[in-house]
Amino acid sequence: MKKLAALLALTLPLSAAPEARTVETSFYCFKYAPGVETIQVANGETPVQIRLSTANITRSVRLPVAGEEAVIQGGNNQPAAKFRIPAKLGKALVVLAPAPSGSSEPYRAFVLDYGRDNFRPGTYRLVNVSRHPVRGAIGQSYAEVKSGATGDIELKGENGA
Repeated sequence: MKKLAALLALTLPLSAAPEARTVETSFYCFKYAPGVETIQVANGETPVQIRLSTANITRSVRLPVAGEEAVIQGGNNQPAAKFRIPAKLGKALVVLAPAPSGSSEPYRAFVLDYGRDNFRPGTYRLVNVSRHPVRGAIGQSYAEVKSGATGDIELKGENGA
C-alpha cells in the first residue's frame, strides 16, 4: 500500500503540469508602450524578434503556450505582456495597448480568434476593448458586444445592393 501511495505521489505532479503547445500568432499594436516597440517570442533556442506596428498586423510566429498562459518579452528580457490563449484557438491575433501606469508589464493584451473557421466571409467583427458594452451597426445589421468580447455583424440583403 505504501508503494502505491508513493507511486501516486510521484505521478500526480507530472500529470498536473500544464500542457505545452504552440499557437500560430500575429500581433497588432494600438499604441507603443514607452521604450517597447520590439518584442521577443521564445521559439526554440533562439528567440524571434518582432517589430510591432501600429499600422499593420505582423507576420505570424509559433508562440509557446503552457496550458493557456503565454508571455512575450520586451527589452532586457523582461515580460512585455502576459495573456491567456484558450485551448480552442489554433490561430490568434494578439492586440497590444499600453498598460495603465503602475502595471507590472508595459502592455495589456487582448486575444482574438484569428482562424477562418469562426469568421465567416461577408461578416465584420466588432471588437470591444473598452470597459463598457458597445453596439455597432452597419445598415440594418448590428451587434451588441460586452466589454472584452467580440461580436460579428453579418450583413443582410443581397450582395452589391
